[in-house]
Amino acid sequence: MTDFLMFQLHGPLAAWGDVAVGEYRPSLGHPSKSAIQGLLAAAMGVDRESESTHQSMATGYGVGVCIRSAGDRLRDYHTTQVPDGRHSHASRKDELTRDPQRLNTILSQRDYLTDHYCQVAVWRCDEQSPFSLAELQAGLAIPEFTLCLGRKSCPPDLPLNAIIVEDLTLKDAFHHYHEALDTQMIFPILDDSHTVYVWQPDGLGAEGAGMTSSMTLTRQDQLTSRARWQFADRQECFYSESNEGNH
Repeated sequence: MTDFLMFQLHGPLAAWGDVAVGEYRPSLGHPSKSAIQGLLAAAMGVDRESESTHQSMATGYGVGVCIRSAGDRLRDYHTTQVPDGRHSHASRKDELTRDPQRLNTILSQRDYLTDHYCQVAVWRCDEQSPFSLAELQAGLAIPEFTLCLGRKSCPPDLPLNAIIVEDLTLKDAFHHYHEALDTQMIFPILDDSHTVYVWQPDGLGAEGAGMTSSMTLTRQDQLTSRARWQFADRQECFYSESNEGNH
């Protein structure tokens, strides 16, 4: 049995990035661990240069996600002006002050999820993790930095409603949280007939999860260096059920 910090994520648009190379920027169907860690770090006012804090957050917490509404995919086609020639790490000021007759255009396609709704559980894997669950809860209630659902253009449109539940399995924690929220008052047309759970096994095991994984996925979202934007592979368990409890 474990203590969990529970909160919800919903917005008109969300983007939970996958490995992106070139012009195509995909989104997976639920938040990555690095996205959740980034959201928590923003809530706590951890800036991008605080490498040691980001490292300890990456190893100090486990995450699980319950997908209540998968949403629909939206692909946005972008054209963006950039300075001509080779310029490393040009700021927007640099782009605006350079010769307007020497601009190039880059193309990109970006995926979003529309009307995606999920609930998140966070637990401590290491007592040396930088913040207690109570501190994270307080940070999500009054965040230091602006929170977003993967991209800055994707703000949440509901309060995160962070609470702490104690001495439960992961599945029971999600059930308790869902019942406490009374989401049907928020989403009268929410299709909750099929539920998907994904979680990392660290610090839980099958007993702590309260369910047996039907498959194991590999995701490259375990932060190894925030300064260099480097991520390692991480194992993620997967389980789904209908509202009758059938796989």
